[in-house]
Amino acid sequence: GEVTENADGSTTITGTAEAGSTVGVDIDGDGVNDYTTTADENGAYSLEVTEPLANGEYPVTATDINGNTGPATNAAVADTTLPTAPTVGEVTENADGSTTITGTAEAGSTVGDVC
Repeated sequence: GEVTENADGSTTITGTAEAGSTVGVDIDGDGVNDYTTTADENGAYSLEVTEPLANGEYPVTATDINGNTGPATNAAVADTTLPTAPTVGEVTENADGSTTITGTAEAGSTVGDVC
């Protein structure tokens, strides 16, 4: 399958399953599908998740018309949005000749110098 992050913050998960089966994804990890759709006559499905998803893997399952659920396949979501530019707060010249620069940046991002 394929995972596509949409401009509106939603995510689309597409793939194939048994024709007519119910395909679902568990977003919150409670073992219950939060979003579902039905695979078409060719087995293709497109599952629209309207809430933004954090980086990680989300289990996708298919249940056939007889109620048999196959093993989960994980849909991987990766952060592809560029971080906002860091802001520079205070610049301090230290007694040893070094300089300390403070500011803020996106959590988890790496900030380097440009000198």
